[in-house]
Amino acid sequence: MIIDDQKQTIQGVKIADPVAYRNIKFTVKSNVMEGWQPSYSDIEELKTFAETSYPDLGQKFQKIFED
Repeated sequence: MIIDDQKQTIQGVKIADPVAYRNIKFTVKSNVMEGWQPSYSDIEELKTFAETSYPDLGQKFQKIFED
């Protein structure tokens, strides 16, 4: 697995959002320890999920803890 913190890339996939990058990196590293070997397309899929779902999750988190 190739991770470049300076370029914010995992398996060659650029993840521009620093928060999404850290979250994906943590998830990937945790699962690699369990034997998963992520492909470029796996990382692309995680990136897409983070970009499309992260704002919704952030709003839900905020709503839960404001109440």
